Parts: sequence; structure tokens; C-alpha cells
Amino acid sequence: MDACLLLTLGDLRGLQTLLDACSMIIAELELRKPSSYSEVADILTETKLLNGNEASKLKS
Repeated sequence: MDACLLLTLGDLRGLQTLLDACSMIIAELELRKPSSYSEVADILTETKLLNGNEASKLKS
């Protein structure tokens, strides 16, 4: 496989792991259920667990 493709797959796995962890935090804190991955960042920003810059990075 192409090394660039492997890096991309690794990045995607890392992003999925991060989103899963954020979703678990939301569930544990009994916050509203996100309807999309983008909303995960919004919920964490509303509760001051992420700042705007961090939320933007998570959404991109």
C-alpha cells in the first residue's frame, strides 16, 4: 500500500477514536444526544469543555 494512504487511514482511525471519546463524555455527563459528529463539538463547546478553536479543529 502507498505510505500516504496508510497515513490517511491512521488519521481517520485517530479521528474516529477522538469522536468516540467525546461522545462517551457527552453520554457520561448526560448531555443532549448529538445528531451529528459536528454537533459533538457544539455540545462540548456549549458546556465549556472545548473552546471555539478546539471545536473548529474537531469539526474540520
